[in-house]
Amino acid sequence: MTSPQQILIVEDEPLIAMMLEDFLEVLDKRPVGTADTVATALARLDESDVDAAILDVNLRGGEKSTPVAEALAARGI
Repeated sequence: MTSPQQILIVEDEPLIAMMLEDFLEVLDKRPVGTADTVATALARLDESDVDAAILDVNLRGGEKSTPVAEALAARGI
């Protein structure tokens, strides 16, 4: 199995999301985008080839990223 190359970031704090993007680029990984809500994250999963994701469990407004984790698991990611 090859290491993940295209990584989705689900994070509601913009500064943390930018830091994670920079960190991934240093590791020669390609962030496929960021999402700050579950709906946006699920749409990104449908639009992009994603190998892995970094999930913030507690998003703004009390929203949990559990549906994103379940969608990833259903795809074998």
